[in-house]
Amino acid sequence: MNSQTSSPHKKSRLWKIVLVTSLALNIAIIGAVGGAFLRFGKEGPRGKPKFDAVAGSVYIRALTREDRRKLGQDMREKHASQSSVRDSLDARFEDALRLLRGDSFDVAAFNDVMEQHSAISNSRQSDARTMLINHISAMSLEERSAYADRLEAALNRQGRHKNKKE
Repeated sequence: MNSQTSSPHKKSRLWKIVLVTSLALNIAIIGAVGGAFLRFGKEGPRGKPKFDAVAGSVYIRALTREDRRKLGQDMREKHASQSSVRDSLDARFEDALRLLRGDSFDVAAFNDVMEQHSAISNSRQSDARTMLINHISAMSLEERSAYADRLEAALNRQGRHKNKKE
């Protein structure tokens, strides 16, 4: 008789494990497909990466290693002091989880959560862009010229720029 009373509990637990595993696999597949699309775009794996996806990072990669580290440290310090932003991100993820687990899926509410995450991400990108511009504006002519050379080399590697030096 004991085995009969524990059986529904075991089945319920098994279903929870199956559902969580299924959700994890679905998220992994969506992430892989999304990542591949961002990396390769419509042209497929033999095509060039979409320039929009790498435009910001090419400016960062053209910096010296020391400058990249300094800007990264500055960004981490800035965002570490903004615990309200982190709390907001965490709260939005809790909202997303609640919506995903609801009996019916509220598309508009889930879209709103994702829009809020995008706004936070856009704000961070704007902060990074401002910090980069401020860093470049403090460079000497020689440093900016060397930076421009590294940027041009990175663009050439991506096939986005032809060497047009006269």
